[in-house]
Amino acid sequence: MAIALAKKTRKTEVDLHVVESGIPLPTTLFRYPFKEMKVGDSFAFAQGKEITLRGCANLYSSRHEGVKFTISKAACRCWRVA
Repeated sequence: MAIALAKKTRKTEVDLHVVESGIPLPTTLFRYPFKEMKVGDSFAFAQGKEITLRGCANLYSSRHEGVKFTISKAACRCWRVA
């Protein structure tokens, strides 16, 4: 009986996915304003988001030659340094 219940739960989870059309794509792939930043610019970020931000900054830097960022956990800020 537990197996039947698990299968039913799994089926209802699948039923929650609704296919939609006409939804526009996001205008940016990055959630942080890296593209708009010039050397010396910075922005504040939410406390506890340092690891996510660091990963996003590294990804952006790897795709854009010569662009570098530094992040301060204490100040909750990210600066473009190159």
